[in-house]
Amino acid sequence: MEMRVDIAPNGRVAVETISALEDLWHDFEYFRNRANELDDSASSPTDQLIAKRYRRAALLMLLIYFEGVLNQWLQHLLPTREWLRSERNCLELKIDAIQQRFPRVPGSPLDVKEAKRLRNMLVHLKPGSDGELYDKITQDLLCTAERDVSVWLIDAERQLGLKRHYNTELESRELRQALGETIEGTEGYTGVTEE
Repeated sequence: MEMRVDIAPNGRVAVETISALEDLWHDFEYFRNRANELDDSASSPTDQLIAKRYRRAALLMLLIYFEGVLNQWLQHLLPTREWLRSERNCLELKIDAIQQRFPRVPGSPLDVKEAKRLRNMLVHLKPGSDGELYDKITQDLLCTAERDVSVWLIDAERQLGLKRHYNTELESRELRQALGETIEGTEGYTGVTEE
């Protein structure tokens, strides 16, 4: 997380609080919610296609976010030399490296293989995979991946004593309050607060 304070010549102060991880989580929620809204209305084939587009984006954001959290935790937990060697490891090796530090074994193992496989198909798109991507990135797949990742992260946070991402609104509140009243509607994640 990073905070930037800009003081304009007229004395107005802008506090910008930035967290790429928190933004990725909010991106995931946005795309998931938009897909669900379109599924609920699904009045036309166009709405269904747009819902699939949002679902693809949501899957990418969820897995990018998840790997970002793992990278952050591993950087915190590992000596620098070991972290530098492990940062390019695959997702499963990063999960294993985190789980090795759990004081107790988690309730159920995390399985993100199918979601990761589909993500990799999108990231490394090759001719002939259109139909599979169209058929397999479903609301059920996204719900299952979100549930499994969220349950695992909650357990990992509790066991490791680490946060998955900062809450930028909360983290910057003290500074913003010290600077004075904020303009209504400008608080929140990766937002700019002007004084």
